Amino acid sequence: MLALAIRPLSPSALPALGYDALCTYALLAVPVVVFAGLVDRPVNEVGEYFARFMPIISTCIALGMLWIIGQWKMVWKGLFPALLAGLTAERSRLE
Repeated sequence: MLALAIRPLSPSALPALGYDALCTYALLAVPVVVFAGLVDRPVNEVGEYFARFMPIISTCIALGMLWIIGQWKMVWKGLFPALLAGLTAERSRLE
């Protein structure tokens, strides 16, 4: 990996960050149900409030993975696709 100019942290950090997105979205149901019970609101209504943050989370995860790969050079290079991922999540939330 070092011969390919890949830092030792990258091979372990990228899968962890990528898998974190799946876990974050899947495990979000538990806080939504608990919070809905605390505020005495329907789960779907509380879920809509939580879903507002999904585009931000998607964009930050993409930017974080780019940062791990190549710091600012890769962040600037992949900024458009990362923002597109966030906008896509926002678009699907609105439909």
